[in-house]
Amino acid sequence: MAGALVSVLLDQITAVLSPQVQEELSLVGGVKKQVDKLKSNLINIQSVLEDAERKQVKDKAVRVWLDKLKDVCYDMDDMLDEWSTAIPTWEMDEENTRPQKKMRFFLMAFPISYLKKGFQSRDIALKIKEINEKLDEIAKEKAMYGFELNKVVDHQLPRLTSTSLVDEWSVCGRDGEKKSVVNKLLAEMDDNNLGEAIVKTSIERVRHLSMMLSRQTSFPSSIYRAKGLHSLLINNSGHPWLGAALPDVMKQLTCIRFLNLSGSSIEKISKEIGKLIHLRHLNLEGCRELVSLPETMCDLCNLQSLDVSKCSSLYELPRAIVKLIKLRHLRIYASGVAFMPNGIERLTCLRTLDCFIVCGGGENESKAANLRELKNLNHIGGRLEIRNLQGGGIEDAVEAQLKNKKRLLCLELNFYINYEDYSLIEVLEPSLDLEKLRIYNYGGIVLPKWMMALTRLQELTLAGCGNLEVLPPLRRLPNLENLILFKLQVRRLDAGFVGIEEVENANINEGEIARVTVFPKLKTLVIGNLFELEEWDGIERRVGEEDATTTSIFIMPQLQHLTIMHCPLLRALPDYVLAASLQVLELRDCGNVEVLPPLGRLPNLEILSLIRMGVRRLDAGFLGIEEVENANNINEGEIARVTAFPKLKFLAIQELFELEEWDGIERRVGEEDATTTSIFIMPQLQHLIIDDCPLLRALPDYVLVAPLQRLLSSGCPNLGERYGKYGKEEKGEDWHKISHIREVFIY
Repeated sequence: MAGALVSVLLDQITAVLSPQVQEELSLVGGVKKQVDKLKSNLINIQSVLEDAERKQVKDKAVRVWLDKLKDVCYDMDDMLDEWSTAIPTWEMDEENTRPQKKMRFFLMAFPISYLKKGFQSRDIALKIKEINEKLDEIAKEKAMYGFELNKVVDHQLPRLTSTSLVDEWSVCGRDGEKKSVVNKLLAEMDDNNLGEAIVKTSIERVRHLSMMLSRQTSFPSSIYRAKGLHSLLINNSGHPWLGAALPDVMKQLTCIRFLNLSGSSIEKISKEIGKLIHLRHLNLEGCRELVSLPETMCDLCNLQSLDVSKCSSLYELPRAIVKLIKLRHLRIYASGVAFMPNGIERLTCLRTLDCFIVCGGGENESKAANLRELKNLNHIGGRLEIRNLQGGGIEDAVEAQLKNKKRLLCLELNFYINYEDYSLIEVLEPSLDLEKLRIYNYGGIVLPKWMMALTRLQELTLAGCGNLEVLPPLRRLPNLENLILFKLQVRRLDAGFVGIEEVENANINEGEIARVTVFPKLKTLVIGNLFELEEWDGIERRVGEEDATTTSIFIMPQLQHLTIMHCPLLRALPDYVLAASLQVLELRDCGNVEVLPPLGRLPNLEILSLIRMGVRRLDAGFLGIEEVENANNINEGEIARVTAFPKLKFLAIQELFELEEWDGIERRVGEEDATTTSIFIMPQLQHLIIDDCPLLRALPDYVLVAPLQRLLSSGCPNLGERYGKYGKEEKGEDWHKISHIREVFIY
């Protein structure tokens, strides 16, 4: 590991020492000589590190020598990071002091920037000299151990592209030192009832610290001694003292590069955060009481990641956030941020921007960015939500050029209160590489044309589109795996929905059959709050049944999860759903469905939930065995076996207020009849929930002989009398039928 550290540092020195910087440092006497010496020492030490890494396993002294080297490497990394941070500051100062109109402005400003640069250069030079002295000592000590030179000096260890060592390794120290640091912190915490601290140390300094603290105390002061701390995670679960402790943390622990305060109760971030010039990652996710961020935070020119998602009280980002030109990840999803700051287009290094909020006028309009500022942010990838879409911004939307954002995989278009502008949604065309599309609250009657060209689309959500009555032929999206339809005005899901209205014969030879597969990869289908939906079918023949045109149609052959809820007018399910490989089926609030289809025929169904349906009876039709007949191809004396719900493990029946009977099978499971047919029902059922079915009189025998592990029932008075209620000594007449079940709760 030490070899990798040294290799990275040599890269950093080369990167920092550009000709321009060397010229600047020549102002400070001896700096060039010190830097050259620094490189020479590192190269000298690097030449023996392969042998040192091997010997440290058995030789404790070598291990101590390597630890000292690592310690100096981290000091050097901090110094180089400070140096690389100062360079753009110098350049910015020079840019700001160039003559604009009159030479006298330059003459007045130049001495200030010149002196500032000189002081910073001298400070860096002193640090280089101090590090060199430590390296000199380490280089001399290496002679004591008789290290062999690396066999191939030119082919050094693989070089890393990061300029920050903490970004590449999780640094752990020696067990003895780690134990010492932990004990010291725990001793202090015991005095204050602080709870537990988990500390990872490198050499003689804490590098990474994660603390879980109780409510009763203040911040442990001993942590301020960890001057080389690189990452700090504080889990304080909403303690009010943290906000008061943070200014001191930021003043004294200035080497921090990763700061995680997610979920804390802080209301504001101290302006002292501007002193954390090494900070790369700031995580404030879920700080729900955070109301503001200081403008000084925008001086953190090394910041790469800022997460304020779920900060619901944070209504505005700092206006100067556009200065964070190294920012790669900005997460603001589910926060209270009401608009994007003007100039966001300058953050061209962004790889993640999970939400862009359109201002929509008002008092913030003058300081808010519009959609056209997305134009140059072509590196953003992953997920992007554009929120508060409404009229008046079509030209800006065109300039956003979403089509050029090839790394964008998920796009959410969230309109403002059913805004109807078809022209707006049409110009928000994404890249053809898009995998997930979600459209919310769109008020148009037609979906954009570009949607059907997204042949790589895997997930489509249409929600709250209150004027959408007819869906396009979605089967033309061949890779669609998840489809969610919620709060639409659709009245019918028919042949047009599955896209086979105009299925014609292919050019095939006589006797051959053309096969058409609709939604070939669809695995999850959710249909909810379609209050106008009455019919879902339109396909007269069953899946795979050939017609006169020798065309066989297969619909949703891979469907595994189907949820239908709040569709009060829906009368029935289509046959093709029953031919799918369903594993999970949930039917909820479909009061017009009084007779269930033969669900027992679903060979892979494992979870079934029936909630607030109009069903009156669960009988042989529900099981799918009302027309069981002898097989024609069995020999005399053999028995045909039929299994209903062969893989069902979980069954919930809730609020079926009209349900009276649940059986319809006169013979018990496995009992042969005159037709030499043996029937097995729910042979794997383990969990049964029955709630609020007041008319239900009894459970069927085939359920009671299933391998049930848990039976829960409430609001079913007839069942309580028949089997006995939980907690009462007096049992019902049929208690013996359920007494073998491990957990029984009947209320």
